[in-house]
Amino acid sequence: MWKIVLCTLLLCSCSSFYYHPSKNIFATPKQFNKDFKENIISTPTGVQLSSWTIYGKNDQKKNLIVQFHGNAENMSSHMLSLLWITDYNYDLITFDYRGYGKNEGSPSPLGLREDALTFLKYVENEFEKGNYQKLIVVGQSLGGAVLLDALRFYPTKDKIHLLVLDSTFSSYRRMAMKVLQKSWITFLFSPLGYLVASGETSPQGYISEFKMPKLVIHSKGDFIVDYSEGEAVYEELISPKNMWSFGQKSHIGVFFVENNKYRQEFLKYIESL
Repeated sequence: MWKIVLCTLLLCSCSSFYYHPSKNIFATPKQFNKDFKENIISTPTGVQLSSWTIYGKNDQKKNLIVQFHGNAENMSSHMLSLLWITDYNYDLITFDYRGYGKNEGSPSPLGLREDALTFLKYVENEFEKGNYQKLIVVGQSLGGAVLLDALRFYPTKDKIHLLVLDSTFSSYRRMAMKVLQKSWITFLFSPLGYLVASGETSPQGYISEFKMPKLVIHSKGDFIVDYSEGEAVYEELISPKNMWSFGQKSHIGVFFVENNKYRQEFLKYIESL
């Protein structure tokens, strides 16, 4: 039995272990009466990435919200977690990693780093062209880890007015161990998570250099990424920083709990920067 589990873990690539993309289009902004534009962004190695710019109610835009979405499915489902903010004259830009949605290729740690860096550069240009007041970048779950890793190498990260880390983590190896610990079949082999997961793109140990304001959001009842992961991220960050935690069972669901009260809290938080 142990030989089977060991062989499975050793042969399991990071892509199959971590990434669960879908090619299905679950929804589009048009279905919610939102004006939007699809953009194709090319990485330095020629990978074409699909992105949506979803526009607010009128031309008097306040801020630009940028989404690095979580694992599973693609931006056509993940956009729903932030779509509400376009009702407040904010524009929202989201995109898909390679292998997700319409994008070709297969996700990999270094591939997603390239995607994230390419998208950050695109977003910076859009922010400057759009004469927005503030640039708010939101990393959700896996997207938070991808974003944190990319920011290590992004020279103009201090232009970000607020970095939001929602339900995320900073160590792929630690996450792999916790995933293996969830099943009695693989529990004894959880230390092998260090073999399955690469630490090359884990942002753990590097994010203490980020100077922009930071907001960590995590549910104490998160059933995908344990609350302790959010605490670990928060502890490593330097001030200015803040952390929101809530008790409901939720993953990337802060804006849908307690009668949506955190939506107004978030808007006030941005205005206070």
